[in-house]
Amino acid sequence: MLYFALSMISYTIQNLSNKEYGRRCPGGSFIQNGVCVFLSALLLLFAGGAGFMSVELMLLAGLFGVLYLTTIFLLVRSFSLGSLGATMMICNIGMFISSIYGVLAFGDELRLGTALGALFMLAAVILCTPRGDNKKAGMKWFICALGAGVANGAVSSVKGSAVRLFPDCSANVFLMWGFAFSALIFAVIAVFRKPVREGIKENIEKALIPAIICGIGGAVGTIGGNLFQMKALEQLSSVIVYPFTAGITVIMSWLISLIVYREVKLKLSNIAALLCCLTAIALINFL
Repeated sequence: MLYFALSMISYTIQNLSNKEYGRRCPGGSFIQNGVCVFLSALLLLFAGGAGFMSVELMLLAGLFGVLYLTTIFLLVRSFSLGSLGATMMICNIGMFISSIYGVLAFGDELRLGTALGALFMLAAVILCTPRGDNKKAGMKWFICALGAGVANGAVSSVKGSAVRLFPDCSANVFLMWGFAFSALIFAVIAVFRKPVREGIKENIEKALIPAIICGIGGAVGTIGGNLFQMKALEQLSSVIVYPFTAGITVIMSWLISLIVYREVKLKLSNIAALLCCLTAIALINFL
């Protein structure tokens, strides 16, 4: 339970950093993304992440790097287009992808509560689907958030595979290499893609300091969230770890959206979505 709490606190720091940058520089997230993954790799390197792994683990770390960079890019974009709470509601549905992956790949027990909880989380996502006058603009946010959710589920599946297939795998070393690959991919894209170079230049001119500060916050939250989650996976099933983390993170994000940013209104659909999320958590943990 301690690792659960620490991972959720870390993910909250990560999400707040990403949200703040999305608000301050809505046109792009290139610098923040690069700072986040580079610092994550660097901090892990000095925190016991130095070392080499087998070829199989290096390939998994490379896959982690690709998927993670995709996730944070779409996530920051979603935060600039919509609310923190609604974005995390949709993004964290990807955690259920990891739970199903654990059942199919490793024979984890699929309990009735988990299955029903997934249905309630799906209902919450449906309730968040844009409609009405702002549907066209809202769909751009919805697609980015949904894409981030799918990529996030794939990232968690890769982490779960590393822990389950290689019991001696060091979480620090694996994550260090994963973020190092993310930083390398970011650098290659920046060199060969003109729109990315232009976006970086624009970020430097408009929001360099926020990018660095939010990048540091994102890196600290990223390291803590991923590291503590992998530690939790060493003791508990992915069927418990991922849905529990997803549900609590969503609730915290909704409260921050309501109280801090005041971007969530207490409409019937919003309340229903939050109740579906609460019901999902109760079913997953108590049935």
